[in-house]
Amino acid sequence: MWSIKILKGPKAGEKFTLSEGENLIGRSPQCDIYINSPGISKEHAKIVVQNGHITLVDLNSTNGTFVNGIRIQKQKLKLTDKISIFDIMMGFESNQPRAQIPSISPFPTNSSFPTDGGTALQYQSSIQPTDSIQAIEQKDYLDKAEDYLETVLLPGVYKIPESLEMKWSLGTMILVFVFIVTSLSVLPMIQLTKSGIQRESQRRALSLAKNLAERFQIASRDGMESSFSAAQFEREEGVQAAYIISSGDGVIIAPAKKAGVRPDDAFVHSARRQDQSVVEQISDSQVGAVYPIKTFDTETGALKVLAHSVILYDMGAMSIDTNRTISLFAQVFAIALLFGFILYYFIYKVFEFPLRNINTQIDNALKDGNGFAESKYQFPVLQELINNINTLINRAQNPSPQSGSLALVDSQIEAQNLVQNYPSGAIALDKNEYLLAVNEMFTDIAGMGSQNLQGLKLDQISDQAFILSVRDLIEQSKLSNGLSVFNSLEFNGRSVRISLQPLYDKMDIKYYFVTLQFQDGGGF
Repeated sequence: MWSIKILKGPKAGEKFTLSEGENLIGRSPQCDIYINSPGISKEHAKIVVQNGHITLVDLNSTNGTFVNGIRIQKQKLKLTDKISIFDIMMGFESNQPRAQIPSISPFPTNSSFPTDGGTALQYQSSIQPTDSIQAIEQKDYLDKAEDYLETVLLPGVYKIPESLEMKWSLGTMILVFVFIVTSLSVLPMIQLTKSGIQRESQRRALSLAKNLAERFQIASRDGMESSFSAAQFEREEGVQAAYIISSGDGVIIAPAKKAGVRPDDAFVHSARRQDQSVVEQISDSQVGAVYPIKTFDTETGALKVLAHSVILYDMGAMSIDTNRTISLFAQVFAIALLFGFILYYFIYKVFEFPLRNINTQIDNALKDGNGFAESKYQFPVLQELINNINTLINRAQNPSPQSGSLALVDSQIEAQNLVQNYPSGAIALDKNEYLLAVNEMFTDIAGMGSQNLQGLKLDQISDQAFILSVRDLIEQSKLSNGLSVFNSLEFNGRSVRISLQPLYDKMDIKYYFVTLQFQDGGGF
């Protein structure tokens, strides 16, 4: 069982035992963790203990609930986490008794170590069970691995979306994943196929050697050893050599054209010394098979090995070549790429949908002067973002004396900051169509060189098609009740998406934010 202890603030040092199920935190006397502070809601949050897991849930409190300094809506907790609520900080403590120490004394009887009760007890209390030590070591390894990922690997990954648009960044990662999975699946397939070909080649070589031995035995019985020919076997696909060799001196007996020659092959001479058939993978492409030819020995009354049939077989006709390997890889890669694209589409939509939905809610909240953003996604980082957005919306709609300066921010300064920090071409127009701000990427995309457009009126820009397009978007925006609108226009032979978003100060338009972005995804 675990307790929550107040580490800082009112009631510092006080402990509350956590029971299985829900444990309410708040300034209501009915709460399990009762903290009477004006900055804490009546039912501020709850700690849920279930099946060994601890979860903290904020109950839509006014001042929020924080874990390790980060505002949360719902989050699973580790026992090292610190919870902050207004001016209160809390941490976990264990109520479990320390593991029992075995009654056998840890000290030898002749030890010079003091054995008074207090000292021995202190020594024993420092000993932990092996399981606990292993658990601590495992947690330490996991923490180190997590730190390594966060400090070494992930910073490089985080830079990818800074260089590429998010959809291309995600697509690149999916493509790398597909390539790696394809490689890891094709290599075992090639190895299995190669092993199968080797087994089949060995079986075929041994079968040919056996047939050759049987043919020679028939020829010997008929007294036709001198005219025996192995041409039929040499014509078999893949057969490099076929002959009969003496088991005694290792000289070829048949066919006649090779008779008397001693082959220079270590495998053949090793195999002929055995009384049984032998098949072996001589090299990656060659298989050797030797089959004994036995005859009846009248002196011993038993069979003895007189000679061996030899088959040297080339796997080249059956082996996997480079073209087959490339073809196999291409086929698997194409299939994996198809499913990878489907996976990419759904992952991108899963991430895009909540952001698009929240953006629409923010537009409506700012336009109507009330409302807030929300999402049902179980994603703590997103919930934290929504909480902060709702706080800003609330401040914008109900400015306090301390935050009143937000409403007094100069529109032109705000527009310049927004335009200059935008990653593509952008301008800001006031409601009278004067250009409040222009960034360099806009002049590059629009092909307007280094002209100083800031302060000019829209109709003073030389590109009439752009002027008409922007005015058309302004009219569309009015008809769509202030929602973001867009259309397409061609600059220097490339299609560009023009988006227009009106920004309001209460019910009046402060300015229009216009962005340009190539529709083919390329840069300029």
